[in-house]
Amino acid sequence: MLLKRVVSESRKAPRYFFRCPAQVNDVNEVTADKECVLRNLSLRGCYIETPHAHPIGSSIDLTICVGEDKVRAGAKVRFADIGTGMGVEFTHLGPAALFILKKLLSDSFKGLR
Repeated sequence: MLLKRVVSESRKAPRYFFRCPAQVNDVNEVTADKECVLRNLSLRGCYIETPHAHPIGSSIDLTICVGEDKVRAGAKVRFADIGTGMGVEFTHLGPAALFILKKLLSDSFKGLR
C-alpha cells in the first residue's frame, strides 16, 4: 500500500495516491470484476484501474481491501476510461467503512508532513 497526497484545486475532498486490491460488483449483475486496483482515494470517491469499466451513471458495490480490513461502499460511476478504469463517487459508506477510511486518510496525511 502506497500513499501520497495528490493536490488538486477542484476537488471537494483531499485525494491521496493509494493502491490496493478492490472488487467491483454491478448492483444489477451477479458477476464480480476481480482484476481491480483502487487508486487516488478520498472520502468522496476513488479511481479504479480495471479493463472492464462500467458505463457512466452505473451503480456499483465496491469492496476495498485495506490490510486486514474490507471496506464496502456503494458508488456511482462518474467517468470511464475504456480499457483502463473508472472514477467513482461514493454514494453509501456505512459508519464502520467511513471510520476506517477517515482513519486511513488521517494516518496517511500525518505521514506526509
